[in-house]
Order: sequence, then structure tokens, then C-alpha cells
Amino acid sequence: MITHRNVVNFFDGMDHALGAEPGAWLAVTSISFDISVLELFWTLARGFKVIIQPDDDLRPNSGDGRKINGQGN
Repeated sequence: MITHRNVVNFFDGMDHALGAEPGAWLAVTSISFDISVLELFWTLARGFKVIIQPDDDLRPNSGDGRKINGQGN
């Protein structure tokens, strides 16, 4: 479980590491993972525009820029 204290300390650290000037943030992490707190709550609390990556666009990549199913980027 993530406590309020942990989130506040994490947000403070992110403010120092990345700054808090609003911009756009691409959220690709499932909300099942604790790092999604950064992608959703920290960004929204700082005035960022959050872009949610659709699951359909998260196809595996072969590592050389080609999609595994043969389709290009």
C-alpha cells in the first residue's frame, strides 16, 4: 500500500528532479503499478496535460524500430 507520506515525499523529490513547470506527459504505465502515481497524480497536481496511451498502441517492438507483427511504426 502506498501511504500519503510516501506520495508527498515522492512528489517533492520529483519537483526537485524534474521541476514543476507544466507541460505534456505521456502516461503509458498501467494503474496497477505504483509508478502510475507519478504519471497521473503528480502531473495533474502540477498542471500538466496527461496523454493516456491506449492499450492498442502498446504492441511489442522488435528492437530495431519494426513491429513484431510486421507493421512499421
